[in-house]
Amino acid sequence: CPFSCSYCCNDLLKRLYAGQRFVRRRSVKDVIGELKEAKAKYNIKSVLFKDEIFTFDLGWIEEFSDMYKKEVGLGFWCYTHPSFADRNILGLLKDCGMFNITMGIQSGSENILYDVFNRRTAKAKIIETALILEKLKLPLRPRFDIITNNPFENEDDRRQTLEILMSLPKPVDFGLTKLSFIPGSKINELLKERGL
Repeated sequence: CPFSCSYCCNDLLKRLYAGQRFVRRRSVKDVIGELKEAKAKYNIKSVLFKDEIFTFDLGWIEEFSDMYKKEVGLGFWCYTHPSFADRNILGLLKDCGMFNITMGIQSGSENILYDVFNRRTAKAKIIETALILEKLKLPLRPRFDIITNNPFENEDDRRQTLEILMSLPKPVDFGLTKLSFIPGSKINELLKERGL
């Protein structure tokens, strides 16, 4: 993942392996070859890409979408981030078989997103991406992830999260995940600093 969200193990791993190339991506040819083998050997019916932000590299997506459609041709699900999801990328993915996608929102409060989670995503970009996804008319509704059990939030922060969920195209499919405090993570340090 190219980001360093305060609650995520990726930030901790980046600091643990400082100076090393952290974001790595396999070649399209390698991924397609593995999927073709799995399709032939195990008769797989669909694919779930567990890449934190599958959509972050337009050049890779352009190459992937063409090869995937021709050589694999199965429906698939993936993750995205509002900062790396535009009409072009999402349209290419739908065209080659994307049937569902999950986008992490985490909070509707820019205070929480910016100052606590270190996840600099404007609410306007979240809504813009959700509207693009609605226009794509995927077979399954996009899913939006929210983090709960957050001691940094106040009533206004929670209200803003509810408001952003209410502003998304209906019906809304969202997942709730409890905030975890990974030892050594920046959010753990912030927790101690603020005496929570």
